[in-house]
Amino acid sequence: HDQHLTVDNDQFTHVKHNHHLTVEGESRDNITKDNSVEISGSVQHKVAKLTAIQTGREISLKAGAKIVVEAGAEVTLKAGGSFVKVDAGGVHIVGPAINLNAGGSAGSGSAYGGQSAMLATPLLDMKAPAELQASAISATMQSGQANVITHFEAAAVQSAAQKSSASSEKQSEAKVAEKSAQEESPKEDAQNEDKVSLLQSDVLKPSEELEKLAKKQASAFRKGNNGEEVSLIQQALIKMKFDLQADGDFGNKTKTAIEQFQKSYQPSHQTHPSYSIGPVDGIVGQGTLLGLDEALMDGWVYENDEMDLKWLTVPKGQLTFDAEGNDVEGNLYFSRVIHWPGNAKSGVTIGRGYDLGERNETEVYNDLFSSGVTHDIAVIISKGAGLKGIDADVYVKANKYKTEITRKSQHNLFLKIYPGYIKRARDNYEKWTTEPNVSLANISNVNYVDKVQWGKLDSEIQDVIVDLVYQGFTKGPRPMVYGMLNDKNIFADYISANTTLNQYEKGRRRADYLRGNY
Repeated sequence: HDQHLTVDNDQFTHVKHNHHLTVEGESRDNITKDNSVEISGSVQHKVAKLTAIQTGREISLKAGAKIVVEAGAEVTLKAGGSFVKVDAGGVHIVGPAINLNAGGSAGSGSAYGGQSAMLATPLLDMKAPAELQASAISATMQSGQANVITHFEAAAVQSAAQKSSASSEKQSEAKVAEKSAQEESPKEDAQNEDKVSLLQSDVLKPSEELEKLAKKQASAFRKGNNGEEVSLIQQALIKMKFDLQADGDFGNKTKTAIEQFQKSYQPSHQTHPSYSIGPVDGIVGQGTLLGLDEALMDGWVYENDEMDLKWLTVPKGQLTFDAEGNDVEGNLYFSRVIHWPGNAKSGVTIGRGYDLGERNETEVYNDLFSSGVTHDIAVIISKGAGLKGIDADVYVKANKYKTEITRKSQHNLFLKIYPGYIKRARDNYEKWTTEPNVSLANISNVNYVDKVQWGKLDSEIQDVIVDLVYQGFTKGPRPMVYGMLNDKNIFADYISANTTLNQYEKGRRRADYLRGNY
């Protein structure tokens, strides 16, 4: 039976021992103002599927000792267009700038401001009622005779007893029927639930096969499948502004679009409260299908900026980024396909200087995939890991035109590797600007005391030193010693006068960069 309770004003409850509550269906609370919970012991939550917290302004977590976040696959921290992601491929930090020991102070969250619960008001002490006085009443013959049944009344009593028995039998039959109905109710609920359509969008809802997949009663759709359901999936993607045709053929283009959707769409859980899209694998399983359905209901549109010109500008290392290739398709130095720099020490290279020669296949795949390169292209490129010289050249010629990546992926890949080159450049700088090596450089009127610490060097001088290390000039002291003087004109004159360095100036323009002519 249902129970409905309305309290017109306040309600206070005080349980002086344990409180246990079991709900075999849903439990919902709607609180129109603040909610405070104070617990003197520990809080334990065990959730089978999803925990989703959405707040309009702030989430603040504070611990007296430590906070531990552990996930089986991935942990992501995202804010302001930058993010930190930890997964099986490593720790990925992406943003306009990576600031170590710089960038201001830490943010602070709001302090706890809840209020303690008010106790229920105790009942007033009640006085025991006075003892009742027994009445002095004695039976009389008249009152006794009032309870005697005469033979004229017996028939009426028997008739009443028969009616009472019939009524009792009817009540018993009603209880049996009610119990039977209760036993049948769960079966009917399950049958009704199976009939309810999970899919809500006009595009996907008409398909019985997709509805079965939404309920995990059918197989996923993947590359190689074809038919009406694939066409409906493609129509859903087209409605979200993905560039493909609804031809019913689940080919490379559809797989790529699904991967892009899986990467881009953040579930709102407005249409489907409890699901996750799952891995970025280009397969339409239950989670991805529910995501597509919800995205259609949300009116979500894919913003494809993969080829935006803005990705040809990087926040740090523009000198090196520009020197390591161009964006002219068909040109010898077009960087968005695999290429080989042409010397025995270089390996297969993709983007602006990402050399596979000293990397393993897994490392390359993870770097590419986390930068936005699709699975199929990342697999082909990563197969060239470890190859150098002629072997690298052979692999490039056989696979070059199957490996084009987007401007955005190239940008992200460069951001991934450039911090490592900054560290290498700094280490190289410290190595070659020790007092003995400054003397070894044998530069007139230059002494160890002229050295400027790395952190105080002009940023453009730092950029040039990084570019020299990026290209491999790490075998002697003179480039670093000229850099340590922190004079852009002296450093530029040295580069222009040095025969070895100057031969690369047409492509790298380091001297122009230092002189402000870049």
